[in-house]
Amino acid sequence: MDEKVRTLIVGAGAAGTMVAKEMAMRPEHGYVVAGFLDDDPTKIGEKIAGVPVLGPIGDLVSLAEEHAIQHIVIAIPSASGSSVRETVRLA
Repeated sequence: MDEKVRTLIVGAGAAGTMVAKEMAMRPEHGYVVAGFLDDDPTKIGEKIAGVPVLGPIGDLVSLAEEHAIQHIVIAIPSASGSSVRETVRLA
């Protein structure tokens, strides 16, 4: 796959980090992680596994547009059903 699919990972915890590392180890799948979203203010602006935490989940729409995101992965195993539905609605 020549064209990389710009991906945003929602959740910069252990699960999100694992997803980002896995995507980086398997470039043949065609995904490139452009950033994380996370509601923990101490993570915003930091880099995790070399990938920036761009902002809170509530900013998904504007950050996805700003970074030309084509694919979103929700990586928060403890998220409630309503939280996941809200994230999907935003996407």
